[in-house]
Amino acid sequence: MNVSKFIVQVIKVTLFFLFLAGCTTSSAVPSAALTLASTAVLPTTTPTLVPTPTLSVLIPGDKIGQMSIALSQGFVPSWLDYCSPVFSAKAGGEAVDCNMPLISEFEIGAPWSAKDKALLDSSWKGLTWELYIDDHAVDLNEFGTSDAYMQTGDGTFINSRIWNLKLVNATEGKHTLRYLIHVNQEVNDGFSVTKPGILESVVNLTLAAPSAFSTVTPVRTPPTTKASWWNYTVFYEVFVRSFADSTTGPLANDGIGDLQGLIEKLDYLNDGNPATTDDLGVTGLWLMPIMQSPSYHGYDVFDYYIINKDYGTNEDFKRLLSEAHKRGIKIIIDLILNHTSSEHPWFIEARDNPESEQRDWYIWSVNNPGYLGPWGETVWHYSPTGYYYGIFSSGMPDLNLKNPQVTSEMENVARFWLEDIGVDGFRLDGARHLIEEGPIQVDTEATHEWWKTFRTIYKASNPEAMTVGEIWSRGSDVVKYVQGDELDLAFDFDLASALVSGVQFRDANRIQKALTSSYDLYGSMLSATFLTNHDMTRVMSQLGMDTNKAKLAASVLLTAPGVPFVYYGEEIGMTGVKPDEFIRSPMQWAVQENAGFSAGVPWESVNEDYKAKNVAEQSKDPTSLLTCYRELIRLRGDHIVLQLGDYLPVDSKDNAVLAYLRSDSENNVLVIINLGEQSTSDYDLSLIEGSLVGTYQAQLLYGKDAVLQNLTSNENGGFDSYQPMPEVPGAGVLIIQLNPIQ
Repeated sequence: MNVSKFIVQVIKVTLFFLFLAGCTTSSAVPSAALTLASTAVLPTTTPTLVPTPTLSVLIPGDKIGQMSIALSQGFVPSWLDYCSPVFSAKAGGEAVDCNMPLISEFEIGAPWSAKDKALLDSSWKGLTWELYIDDHAVDLNEFGTSDAYMQTGDGTFINSRIWNLKLVNATEGKHTLRYLIHVNQEVNDGFSVTKPGILESVVNLTLAAPSAFSTVTPVRTPPTTKASWWNYTVFYEVFVRSFADSTTGPLANDGIGDLQGLIEKLDYLNDGNPATTDDLGVTGLWLMPIMQSPSYHGYDVFDYYIINKDYGTNEDFKRLLSEAHKRGIKIIIDLILNHTSSEHPWFIEARDNPESEQRDWYIWSVNNPGYLGPWGETVWHYSPTGYYYGIFSSGMPDLNLKNPQVTSEMENVARFWLEDIGVDGFRLDGARHLIEEGPIQVDTEATHEWWKTFRTIYKASNPEAMTVGEIWSRGSDVVKYVQGDELDLAFDFDLASALVSGVQFRDANRIQKALTSSYDLYGSMLSATFLTNHDMTRVMSQLGMDTNKAKLAASVLLTAPGVPFVYYGEEIGMTGVKPDEFIRSPMQWAVQENAGFSAGVPWESVNEDYKAKNVAEQSKDPTSLLTCYRELIRLRGDHIVLQLGDYLPVDSKDNAVLAYLRSDSENNVLVIINLGEQSTSDYDLSLIEGSLVGTYQAQLLYGKDAVLQNLTSNENGGFDSYQPMPEVPGAGVLIIQLNPIQ
């Protein structure tokens, strides 16, 4: 799959979920994909709009006043980025009001989705679509459709078909979009069943110049918490197998990365000397699974107390911890509590001996209960002694954490790594899936209660131990895990998606909206922010191998609220598109054979572009992506306001300019990022209200050297029409400290 098509899939499949959530009736199969309330589908009246007689059917190139409609073939924003429609069977449909900036062109096409290609084809045959723009009918068949295949954020596999059309030169003011879906026969898309009838949605779309949208300080006060060491940390995610093969010791040059190899590269990550600038400067490592496992990835553990033999020994890991701590680096490790490997002795005993005490360590049923998992997957797996539950695969049977013995054992595992080995915390895999309540398999109350108890265990072992949860869901679900006595941090998947797509489409509004929402939920201290991780297409591939865009994404990540996580190789622009092995390929160190990863044959082939993208070459280039990461990480480390400060979104007259103020009682730092290719001189910045008082001298911390204009606050503690310099270059980043003038 080429990169541009993958990006289209990511965006358009996301649009499907927003668009279709209210379209279907529920079926017997639970689906995490369709989480919004659905409306019963019953026959209804015909469309209430009547096409304009003089322009009854619009085809590509036709105009509606100053506007025109065209085929959507490029990467353009969509009105679905700003609001969601609601479909209804009632006469006239369900109306929603939507406000969005005036953009030169944006998608208005409608998607339909199904669980697989066969269901997509069969369900599509049962549908007839209509679209009206300001009472003008559109001939959708003249535009055609495109298909996309994607795994969404919550793990759901879906196929989508999208009508390809966009509105060009849209005019300011009010417009109406009306969508109708004639369901001509009962339709099963694999997630739910839709009965015959007509579904209708009306969107009252108001377009206004970006400057007309006032960005206000978040209404809800974000949660407060006491800062801990992780709030001052930039983490680096390492897949040990792919990071560095050791050059000395028993595992040297075997083609597999190991703990000794990681020790040899610690100075690249942080040499422990604040005066040097040739290290990356990270102060935290997250190691993907390092325990004994039969798989290359390690997420199916069969011995929780022993280091994977491919990586070394427990003593090697203790030595790694010692060397990392000398350099000021904390280490957290993946802890897989939801399931084990099917090769774990516990499971083998439970499967082969139904009378064993360990039978109840897993979840069994004499008959197949029949329901599927949250993303439509098989969760009940056959064995000769009964069906067992495994949400991720048959090779990963779920532990029965309702069993006190199982809970006690997993608590012992946590104590072992914290007390006997000395790790600094855990990344918690699949944190929302621990305890099921029948077909309800995510975010159960029992899961939340389990985490509350677990917190008392790991904090008793080490009050400074940190946990960060993988809860791959909407922010409103995720935040529940960090608002009480459960986890310390949770990954912000919503923000990651918006940040990468916003940079790709050069849409500052999209990123600002996501940052504001994230800050409302988590404040500055409860979210783990990132661009991509080991389960996602690498950010450089999503951004079309555009280094400037990769720098822009890094600039937002490392100046925004939250605790940043960088996926290994992201800092040099490594690429990778699924399957998973391709997004976990060996680190690219140098131009030598095998990218300097190993003198042996690597376990997985290195990327073909390693001679152009590697640490050694980029270290020589002051304009490289690696240099950008080094400078931004160091800047964040030097300014506590970037780590813990409040976040205040700043309006810009230019929709491609993203701006925000990071502020605390003593410091104010203004971040200005031009996502556009071209320089801009008409980007007036305004902050309705804040805590500024008087006049400030603008001091450039990062960006192109220039004489900056002073900033004077308004009566509300914000500022009006501020431009620190006449022009912000294309893809330019300015980080400005505001020093009060006495």
